[in-house]
Order: sequence, then C-alpha cells, then structure tokens
Amino acid sequence: MSHVTNAELENVTVDAVRIDAIEAAYHHAVMYRRPSAGWLRMRGTDRLDLLQRLTTNDVVSLRPGTGKHTVLLTDKARIIDVLAVLQDEQETMLLCSDGNAARVRQWLRNYVIMDDVQVSDHSAEVMAIDWMGPQAPQAIAALLQIDVATLAICGWVDHTIDGAACLTMRIPSVCELSYRTIMPVGTPLPFDEGAITVLNDAEADYLRVMGGMGRLGAEWTEAYNPLEAGLLHMVSFAKGCYIGQEVVARLDTYNKVKQRIVGITSSQPLTIGGAVIIEGADAGRITSVVRGARTPLYYGLAYVRHEHALPDTDIIVRTDAAEHAATIVALPMQES
Repeated sequence: MSHVTNAELENVTVDAVRIDAIEAAYHHAVMYRRPSAGWLRMRGTDRLDLLQRLTTNDVVSLRPGTGKHTVLLTDKARIIDVLAVLQDEQETMLLCSDGNAARVRQWLRNYVIMDDVQVSDHSAEVMAIDWMGPQAPQAIAALLQIDVATLAICGWVDHTIDGAACLTMRIPSVCELSYRTIMPVGTPLPFDEGAITVLNDAEADYLRVMGGMGRLGAEWTEAYNPLEAGLLHMVSFAKGCYIGQEVVARLDTYNKVKQRIVGITSSQPLTIGGAVIIEGADAGRITSVVRGARTPLYYGLAYVRHEHALPDTDIIVRTDAAEHAATIVALPMQES
C-alpha cells in the first residue's frame, strides 16, 4: 500500500481543517459522508459459528438487534480487518473497513466447507454517513426522526429514508458519541445539509488520529496483532479456538506484546513511515500524521516498543531526509 507523503499531508490537512468544524465535533454534532463503505451480508444457519471460529470475540450468542466488534486475523494473529457484526433474524451483517469487503468475503469463504453459510458483498449498493459529537443523538432524532440515544456499541435500528430501507448503528467514537447510517446509494437526505456541520476527509482524519483510533492500512495491517493495536477489548480469552488464537493467548500469557500505539507530537513535520529513535536505537514507526488545527504542531500515531511507550518520553524521528526532536504523548491527544 502506498503511503501519503508529508507534502501531500500539508496540502490536504493544513489547508482543509477548520477549527469551527473540529469544535462542533467535540462540543455539538457533525456529519461526515464516508468515501466508501464495506458492507457484507451473511445467511445460513452456521453463519455465527463460522465467525466464532475465525475472529477474536465471542459472537455466537448474539441476539437480533445487537452486535459486537471482533477482529479477523491471519494464522499468525496479524490483522486482516476489524469488523462490526450485526445480528438480525435471518442474516448477519458485517461492517468492514472501507474498501476491504471483497478481501474479507474471500477470507470467510475460504473456510466454508460443509457449513450452511452464504456471504454476499453489497458495498457497491450502499453509502454511509457518520454522525459524531456529544449531541449526535439529538441531531439524528431531529434530522432522521429516529431514536438512537439508548443504543449500546454495535447496537442498531432499522428505519427508512424517503422509503429506502436504512440502518443506523452506534460505533466507537473519538467525539464522545458516534453513529453510522447505512443507506442505498442515491438515497436523498431528508434535510438540508446546512442544518449540520459537514466534515471533510482531513477533518475526519484529524479527529481519528487525535483520538488514537486506528484504521486499515495504517495501524491495522498484517504487520501488527490486536494486542499491539489496542484492540484487547475485542478479544475474548474465554471462547474456544479461532484462527490466530494460540498466538494471541501466548502473547497475553507470557506478556510478549512487544509494541503498542502511542501519540507523538513535534514542532517539525512528521512523516508516515518515519523511524522512532530512542536512546540511539530504532524503537518504532510512525503510522499516521495530521497537522494541528489550533497550533502549528504536528501530531501522529506510532507503534513504539513497549518499554519506551511512556508519555513525556523525548524521541528522535528519523527519515531518509532528516531527523528532529519529538515527544511521546498520552492518548487521546489534545491541543494546548
């Protein structure tokens, strides 16, 4: 996968992040049109049993109207994707990372032998809107006329927009509360977008990085396992075997997690892929970078060796072109 260059980050992020939009996300409510959506549907009596054997969390007893996050792993416990599993009466829906549904579908189908499971990819048929902020439930109630205030994470409700069948679910948030609406492509919104602040891509990425949330292709790749990626809450140690389970259990039992995600800040440009140097040794890699909305500082996420992953640790960031000082900071990050 190609990386965004620092020059591209400056051109997109510095010019595009609006302070008022960031403030609205932190204190009120905002909307973000996702550029794509990964949306699979599973049918068959063995669909939850298959997911139970292939992913990290205990999903086999999910009831209709509920859901759970889980991680799909390789046999070496490396991350293929983080999935939201939504259970309905006749089917199970999977929310995948944007652009990754085809790979997830093929991976699942590789393990369907005698199982009664059918997996279909509907990503091209749907679009997604995220709602973020502490007042997101009120905004959704006013604009979509549905109540999501009591939904647990991965809880969801069916509804319609202009007669089209839609679904809104609660998702993990970097702005107190977040929800995602899945709707057919081309569905007209039943309100004027001027009724709510609409984020652009750079602003959504700023919130993600400052909140310490990973994404596919950056923090979630086959270079890392779920314990390193901060996804422990999506791992069940009480369920039976699944692909990658032995490696995950061994890492946990013997405290062998070598690195973890930290925040980094610097007055100089940070570059994706830049090396984190501590006490003269290579201790990690930068995976995501944004520019501050209120300050001229740069902020990033990085995997750093466990023994060095402490807030207020001074580090050197090294690229082929230069090296400069930076500091590890606690997550979530906040601008001063």
